Amino acid sequence: MANFMASAGFLFFLVLSLYGWGFFVLRKLLPNNSFGWAYHATFGMAFWIFLGGILNFLAIAKPQALWSIMLFGLILSLFYLYKPTAKFLSQALCTLKATSFSKLQVNPNFLGYCILYFGISALIIFYICTIMPTDVFTPSDDFWTYLARPLQMLGGGSLENGSIFTAMPIDSLGGQAYMQAFFYVVLGYEHIFGFDVILCFFLSIFMVIELSKKLNIPL
Repeated sequence: MANFMASAGFLFFLVLSLYGWGFFVLRKLLPNNSFGWAYHATFGMAFWIFLGGILNFLAIAKPQALWSIMLFGLILSLFYLYKPTAKFLSQALCTLKATSFSKLQVNPNFLGYCILYFGISALIIFYICTIMPTDVFTPSDDFWTYLARPLQMLGGGSLENGSIFTAMPIDSLGGQAYMQAFFYVVLGYEHIFGFDVILCFFLSIFMVIELSKKLNIPL
């Protein structure tokens, strides 16, 4: 139970931090954008990878730098979400007080999205329970790439090891290893697959839902 709470809590705060960075950057680039939270979080991830390139170039991509990025993103998200959240809760409370529950009618679309989000939430919980931590690794793959690269970066400040006998520029540019390092720093190496299977997968699902709403396409 403690491991589940730690993993779920980390994913929640990680998404908040990504959202803070994404909202901050998009607000500068597109002041009047109407994107949803998943798009902001995904854009924040892209910006993190951009920052990761700079940190790796300077060989300072170490735990202290990653913690600083996460904490600054949390501050940004709290700053941007405080007023809208308070306003939403206030309006919802006023609506509930003024609504007669005997005459309450449920919008079928709203009910459908509630069922959809409930199903997605249940799937996220299942993945967290079964993947974080991961108990089984592939020695010929994981121990040479997925586990080794984040550790190398955190130890030396860069994914570049100066060797020509490396598959890094061929199979990857390092963005995945850089993002997995955040899981490595906070939870340990057993949790790094949470980046691909949980964070990226479900952000993609939520982005599809947001896009369907924006374009009025039924799911």
